[in-house]
Amino acid sequence: MDHLTSQEFAVDSLGARAQGTDAVSFATPASAAGREWDVVVIAGVEEGVWPNLRLRDSVLGAQHLSEILAYRADPEPLDAERRSQLARAARRTVLDDEARAFAVAVSRARRSVVVACVEDEDTRPSRFVDWLSTAVGVEPQATGTVPRVSDLRHAVATLRAHGASAESEARSGYAAALALLAQRDVSGAHPRSWSGVAEPSTAEGYFAPDEPVRVSPSRVEAVERCALRWALESAGGVGQDSEKQQLGTLIHELAQQHPAGTYDELMEALDARWHELAGTETLPDKMLREKAEAMVWRLASYLGSSPVDAVEARGTI
Repeated sequence: MDHLTSQEFAVDSLGARAQGTDAVSFATPASAAGREWDVVVIAGVEEGVWPNLRLRDSVLGAQHLSEILAYRADPEPLDAERRSQLARAARRTVLDDEARAFAVAVSRARRSVVVACVEDEDTRPSRFVDWLSTAVGVEPQATGTVPRVSDLRHAVATLRAHGASAESEARSGYAAALALLAQRDVSGAHPRSWSGVAEPSTAEGYFAPDEPVRVSPSRVEAVERCALRWALESAGGVGQDSEKQQLGTLIHELAQQHPAGTYDELMEALDARWHELAGTETLPDKMLREKAEAMVWRLASYLGSSPVDAVEARGTI
């Protein structure tokens, strides 16, 4: 009840007194009853939208209850078959109501009616379009595909794709549109940002010939599998790390900074850098902290029982 009460809005006191003449009226079929216009446009006549056969009272069965109270139906226990019959009857009733509303909308025109609908992979015209076409002998007319330009990036892609396949005379129009967008610094409009058009930024190797290439032990397999991917990922070409990955990275860095550290030294280093990973107030942060302390304990045990050796591996990448 509080939610329904909060949906109430103050009535526009100016709307009822407006005297505009050269204006377009937006109305539902119910609010259009009793009114007329020279031209009426009925939009959105797609199957599933108009008619919308979704049952309005499928939970409480208000329609069936009203039939019982009006003595047009007998009160009876409802089994699965009876419920299915009532659902089919309710859908027929809904279809009749939708058809009456469509008839009201069509009859509001003095001179002409325009019925508009969309036909694509996911949407098809309503059955009312066929009914109206059969009744008045008018064939539906396709008006063409509506351009789907939702943002500047999509507009740039559309201009480039259509311009590449256009004839020589028509290509100048696409080029002019792209030039106009490029002057306004729209991303992707200028040819210098197109793949395969701009000159290479550099021809130098990824590593200098005399520069040592550092590879962590956990990434040796990645280098053997694909050196290019390892190089790109080492330069930051990876997705955002998860919480577990960030914790593992932190423990690895602690082990690197304290190769012979004790448990107390590692815990002190963990306390100093914990704010980079998480807090200490929420339950998930406390659980992550317990997991980190257990990992530090295992790391300290390993460092205490294993000598520190330097391992050097040389190879060609």
